Amino acid sequence: MTFFPAVAAASAFEIVLNDKLPKSAKSFTMVIGGVLIGAVIYIWAHESEGAVKCAVVAALIASLLWWIANAENYSLLDSDPPDASLGNDTNVATSGNLGDLNG
Repeated sequence: MTFFPAVAAASAFEIVLNDKLPKSAKSFTMVIGGVLIGAVIYIWAHESEGAVKCAVVAALIASLLWWIANAENYSLLDSDPPDASLGNDTNVATSGNLGDLNG
């Protein structure tokens, strides 16, 4: 009961605040948020096998929302962008003046 509401809420908040996504994605996120709120109410009201199944499905939906919200988050990618640690292309000469450091 604490896992999927927190993940879904944080992901939905990130999706809604993202300026790069279209309004339809933000609207879809709000609909999914309503479905997950309904799931929370159903799970609290029922103590049955159906509530456990509903919680599993809601956790999967929350994970999907998190995946969509963090699709372009470079800190979560397996491979870094080629210029992440260097700051630029390695074939370009560095800028600046070394001054008295050369001799």
